[in-house]
Amino acid sequence: MGRGHASACYRELGAELRKRRDDAGLTGDDIGRVTGWHRSKVSRVELGQAEISVVDAIHYLAACKVFATHESRLLDLCRDAERKLGYWLSPHGEWLENTLNSLIYHESMADTSLSYEPMVVPGLLQTRNYARLLFGRGKDMSGEDIEAAVALREGRQEILHRPSPGQFTFFVHEQALRLQVRSNAIMHEQLLKLVLMAALPHVTLRVLPAAAGEQALFGGAFRLLGYRDHSPLVYISNVSTGLFLEEGAFVRAGGGARRRGDPARGRHAHRPGDPGHLQRGARDGRRAADVGVAGEPPAVGVLPGTGRRRRGPVALRGVRGAELGRRAHA
Repeated sequence: MGRGHASACYRELGAELRKRRDDAGLTGDDIGRVTGWHRSKVSRVELGQAEISVVDAIHYLAACKVFATHESRLLDLCRDAERKLGYWLSPHGEWLENTLNSLIYHESMADTSLSYEPMVVPGLLQTRNYARLLFGRGKDMSGEDIEAAVALREGRQEILHRPSPGQFTFFVHEQALRLQVRSNAIMHEQLLKLVLMAALPHVTLRVLPAAAGEQALFGGAFRLLGYRDHSPLVYISNVSTGLFLEEGAFVRAGGGARRRGDPARGRHAHRPGDPGHLQRGARDGRRAADVGVAGEPPAVGVLPGTGRRRRGPVALRGVRGAELGRRAHA
């Protein structure tokens, strides 16, 4: 059955099928002659605008001279699309290729991307050394697997440097910036990268201060992807699986988090300063310093990586350059 509104699952499936056709050097007419489909159906399938069965997908793959036994993941994706549950699992976790390909595809097609991270720096903004330490914190991955995972993450970050990127908004809880990952040198490099990335015109970095208490908590990490012509999509990942949510009831929670963290609606998230100020702060900073939200009373805080306690507000005021820059040089 044709449909004008393409679901995310069928869009990904259609894009993957078209890759197989391109790899085989075939045209849409070639596929139509083998399958008996009209060229318009081939086009709708590849755009995700036609609901096809697993049998249809196998016929398409056969036309491309691709064995269905080699495309179990693609057929599983087709089964998920057929179920129309509004969600589907992408097994194995974010650092492995299958899940990463799905996430890269949906991110690359999105007009807007909003993410929330309560504990660590978002993957799209991580340095190589920071990411390597996060992947290597357990004992389940070999050194070779860790390096492969880091390389895949760096590949995903290329989406921020495309000629016409979408708009990216990152909500990061203060504790994610205060979490010490190995050494001051690692944190210096990571915080400096945040300063530079926040200067990009299509990147907005907002810090949710600990002083906001429970109002700064939106649950676990998630990404909310927005599309001009399609429904929004939420992605949630953990060690073993990635979960895509498309059904409206599942997605509305992410929209609620966005509204709660919007500075125009409240005081809990803070915008970064101007890019020049950010860069000057990273260049001129020389020591760690607690930074606070305007109007907050003094409190006792612990400087990251120093173990020293000092007087001063413990919440971050957005990512103002001088402040984040001083912390980057801790």
